[in-house]
Amino acid sequence: MEQEHVKSFEGSPKPSDIFEPHMPGVTLLPDMDALFRSAREQLRGDGASAEGDEGGQRVVAIVTPDRQITFELSPPRGSLPDEKVEPMRQLLPPEPPLDISVVSYTLTEALAQDKTRTTCIPFLGHLAGFGYIGHNVVVFEGHPTAFESGVRDSDLLIVDSGMLPFIQSDWGAVAFRVMRPGARIFVHSRETFNMLPVARSGKPQGWQYSEQDGEASYTNSLLTTLAKAGGAAHITPGRPLPDLAGLTEDPDELDWIAGLPFEYDQLDADLVIEMLKHVAGWGWVQNTVTKSKSFRTRLVVEGGESRYVWFVLSLSKDAEGRRRFTVERS
Repeated sequence: MEQEHVKSFEGSPKPSDIFEPHMPGVTLLPDMDALFRSAREQLRGDGASAEGDEGGQRVVAIVTPDRQITFELSPPRGSLPDEKVEPMRQLLPPEPPLDISVVSYTLTEALAQDKTRTTCIPFLGHLAGFGYIGHNVVVFEGHPTAFESGVRDSDLLIVDSGMLPFIQSDWGAVAFRVMRPGARIFVHSRETFNMLPVARSGKPQGWQYSEQDGEASYTNSLLTTLAKAGGAAHITPGRPLPDLAGLTEDPDELDWIAGLPFEYDQLDADLVIEMLKHVAGWGWVQNTVTKSKSFRTRLVVEGGESRYVWFVLSLSKDAEGRRRFTVERS
């Protein structure tokens, strides 16, 4: 790639350990968009690696801070058993192929000494798997001079939690603005190795942690909302679940709820009831008798603190004589 009129930008202070994530100094090219277009085009190509492997071996592109494009091989085509490939296909179906942007630690000197690259990019194995099933993966450090170009028109963005302190504070707002409609964002936790979903937010940074879709996440979000706002939620088997936005008036909580992925009419109220009963340690309950049980569960509440909160789960009948479960903070 032509590097006329390049500029150098310093990063964050270098730690004593070369493998400790930090923002490296970077090179700015006249056309940063062209750099990332080139990386994507090479990945799309004919599916072969940069070295032209005849077997069509897929690769992950790594854009280094000095703006070279290097490649990390995915497993050879057909080399992975179905039991390893199927979970990746379920998570990210191979059709249509997605453009995936990844922010992680790509210091050239560290990568050169990291034989497996997984000290620098702990989830590189997952990224290679995504490449294996046909997606186009580009990894870069996330410097502000490259961030918008690096995520532009992507379908999925994964941010390494190790780099999160060093990228621009409004990265979420920028990403949601320039990525494709319906694009998804995750933060990959180095501590837990979990993929944490990110949603839009009306706050200046433009992003917030969200929840995965499904009844388990809804149950956790319901209890979290009640823990902060008080009040009660009524759940009737076979009926739509309560909209969490109706359980609080706090602007910050409403902003968080707006970013949750739930389609309430698609969730199973019976399954949520069973989950609440399980958390409460409550066995089978006769339909004709009102019952109640106190329980506590650990939740992340004010200030991100995790602590135990007490609730009461009770069974009664609604005006039409149907069973109704009520959960409220005690």
